[in-house]
Amino acid sequence: MLSISLAMNKNGYKTILLTTCESGELHNSFQEYDIENYNYSIPKNTFFIIKHFFFLIRFCRRHNIDYVYSHLQAANFIAVLAQSFISAKVFVCRHHSDYVRLGPSKTARFFDKVIGKLAKNIVAISDRVKREMQEHEGVNPNKIIRINNAYDFSLFPPVDKKIKNQIITNYDLMGKDIVLLNVGRMIPLKRQALVLELVYLLKKDGFDIKLLIIGSGQQEKELIKITEDCKITNEVVFTNQVNNIRDYMDCCDLQVHLSESEASNNVVKEFALLGKPSVICKNVGDFEDYCTSENSYLIKKDFDIVNLKSIVIQTINNKQELKRKGEEIRKIIKSFFSIDTVIPKCLDIFK
Repeated sequence: MLSISLAMNKNGYKTILLTTCESGELHNSFQEYDIENYNYSIPKNTFFIIKHFFFLIRFCRRHNIDYVYSHLQAANFIAVLAQSFISAKVFVCRHHSDYVRLGPSKTARFFDKVIGKLAKNIVAISDRVKREMQEHEGVNPNKIIRINNAYDFSLFPPVDKKIKNQIITNYDLMGKDIVLLNVGRMIPLKRQALVLELVYLLKKDGFDIKLLIIGSGQQEKELIKITEDCKITNEVVFTNQVNNIRDYMDCCDLQVHLSESEASNNVVKEFALLGKPSVICKNVGDFEDYCTSENSYLIKKDFDIVNLKSIVIQTINNKQELKRKGEEIRKIIKSFFSIDTVIPKCLDIFK
């Protein structure tokens, strides 16, 4: 979001950040560049949507807003409800593909249905998102604008070598056959349990490995129990949420990302920017727009765990190939998602 805001400002626009959550790291990053930022944080109860609906209307009128560019489901829902009461043109950005359809929440599915019906302009961040809306939700394709996520890569903080070395020491990562990474919410669709099974099999075959799992979620206790039952507690590190994720990523050799639902995943891109490839599933998100056998490790969504183990063993035995793939995916990511590549499409819609 900061990348887009800075690029829009350079092109003569004035951007303002407004969030439904309390002030935090995002607001601080905007503040560093003297970009106005506000938040309206209230308890998530029955009146949450109603209060935000009226607040957004007042905010747009008070600040003479010409365009509202909302992100994530709750904000999108509020924006489409308010659009008839404001003069600003509303664009809602859809960040998920089939997660809501496959998930248990009827409320989330209702929100998507209303957004798809009322929104006049929907930005889809990947072809997968666009297809999901058209094929499964019946959204009018004329409403959908296809624009990639955009990043100003110069804004990414450099790896702190001192902190990286501390992580390596604290988690005993030095001298391992391979250090694996998994980043994501601990929910069924992310399938971290399969990554733990992979670690178990590799250990059983005599490999000296480590797995860093970064994130939290409803399955955390269950996943910890799996590590205990499989006696792989020495091989698996649960870091919880971290703010300096690049320092952790740079300690790892290969990311194993077995999620079966994505829109346009950020952690695979961020890992790639460090010159490191990932294992990803085919027919998920936008991975196959930029991930190929030349720069990544692609597997079927219903893969055989033994085949996955074989892939990891191949990387252990051929670190040069691992490095080559990492350099290739880095080039592709910088080409596809650079702010300089994407911003012209954003400027086209804000006319």
